[in-house]
Amino acid sequence: QPPPWFCLSVNTILEQSATCTSFTIAAAAAAATTTLTQDDLLRWVGSPAFQNVYWEQWPVRIRAPGAVQSLTSLARLCSDVPYGYGHEKTVHPHRNVNYLKVTFGNKDPIDTGTPQGCAELKNALSRGYTLQMLGTHYWIPSIANMSFWLSKETARPVSVNLYVTPQGRETSLVPHSDFQCSLMMQLEGRKRWRLWKMPDAWLPVRYRHIHGRDDGDTVDPAWLGEPYMDVVLEPGDVLYVPRGCMHLTSTVMEEEEEEEEGKDGGGGAPSVHLTVGMEAMWDLGV
Repeated sequence: QPPPWFCLSVNTILEQSATCTSFTIAAAAAAATTTLTQDDLLRWVGSPAFQNVYWEQWPVRIRAPGAVQSLTSLARLCSDVPYGYGHEKTVHPHRNVNYLKVTFGNKDPIDTGTPQGCAELKNALSRGYTLQMLGTHYWIPSIANMSFWLSKETARPVSVNLYVTPQGRETSLVPHSDFQCSLMMQLEGRKRWRLWKMPDAWLPVRYRHIHGRDDGDTVDPAWLGEPYMDVVLEPGDVLYVPRGCMHLTSTVMEEEEEEEEGKDGGGGAPSVHLTVGMEAMWDLGV
């Protein structure tokens, strides 16, 4: 039986009730004035309470207001320009950006290395593109610090990518799976996540087990059926996605009007989230 995927606690130190149906690592009830720190969150992810119950087994949503939002923001990203379009993340000065729309292969055809300032970033968002910044732990100190301590707590290599998506995108990125287990940290705006546990994709060990990333390998959400989890992340929420778990993202919320669906640059603040990848198979060269 799966554990609760969204469970309310009464204090910042994981006290899970056998009857809860939601899960918050945050101050509540008698401890309402206490807030969860980033250290608390990272320690829990490395603890047996998480590793024995959720790691590579079950997704879980964690409500952690105040623990992650300070890592960066769209305003700070705009002040950290320029970014090289398609620049290699491991090569100095590391700052890079790609503009994606719906699929990983559908990129804005800008020449590699073309400098991108704040105006260019905002223009791409207005045209419905998702901003993808790879390896942000290479150049954003707060993210580098977080990834270092998470790596220490979990004894696994950690890498951090960042995604900014305008509101009103029916499909931010198509259903796909990853080699890494990931923490999706919502920093600004809102994003809807639908997750599926598919036996033939779970815990991939070869690239052929990865789905939805290559051109011509589009996975139809209708074929996937009813999702195991369908949740909207708010700022401060963290979603753990095990490796191989199929996931589809959107910035059109279920309750929004149908005529707003799919509109480029829809109303509301863009969604900003970090994909914090925790490697599980680095010792096998994957």
